[in-house]
Amino acid sequence: MTLAEIGANRAMARDLHKKITKESGPYSANHAMRALRSTYNLALKVDDRLPANPVIAVIFNKEQRRRQAISADELPSWWAKVQALQNPIRRDVHLFLLLTGMRRRAATAARWEHMDWEKGCLFVPKPKDGEERAFFLPLSVYLIDLLQQRRDGNEVLFPGSPWLWPAKSKDGHVTEPKETKRGLPPPHVLRHSYASFAKAAGLGQMNIALLMNHKLPGVTGGYIHETTLIEHLKGAQERVNRYILGIVGL
Repeated sequence: MTLAEIGANRAMARDLHKKITKESGPYSANHAMRALRSTYNLALKVDDRLPANPVIAVIFNKEQRRRQAISADELPSWWAKVQALQNPIRRDVHLFLLLTGMRRRAATAARWEHMDWEKGCLFVPKPKDGEERAFFLPLSVYLIDLLQQRRDGNEVLFPGSPWLWPAKSKDGHVTEPKETKRGLPPPHVLRHSYASFAKAAGLGQMNIALLMNHKLPGVTGGYIHETTLIEHLKGAQERVNRYILGIVGL
């Protein structure tokens, strides 16, 4: 269909939203319509003769912010289940996600060439919001040791692989580290858990935001750059990790 045909058919956009809601859920339907709205708005900037954006006819599904997180009481049980995983690579992915709060896609796509062993940081070239949000993730002593062991283990299981978390998959690495059948929560829960534990460890909002690569609010936030605070953030990361590891008795 042409953009003009799509724009002239608001009922189709509304019906498509309802169809996706039924087949894939309310969140997927909303995401699809946001993508259509954004794409169509861009086209309107080029050609204002197009009809109004058809998504104006869509009644979006109500969404609730996900607040799932592992509590301190639940953490030892979670840790034991992760340690019991037979695949050591997938085990380490879960540990890495909890101890860094990284988003799944950025973490699973990490390559050894992005690891700076001397500075103790992992460069993340393409995070969620694109290359302009690239950042250096400071790592704790525990994480550096974990990655060193993972590198040695990978040479036995996947010799020469450029990925931190290699796998026999189309992409060559782990892409979806879900272990729900083993009672483990999905990766986004680990990101929420990391933020919660960081707060409990006494970190301020700015440090938590920088470690999680969130944009800092206000004019002042635009003047603060994590690249100049690596050593400071390494100390903050160490503090969070020590807090988490202390809960599980390490």
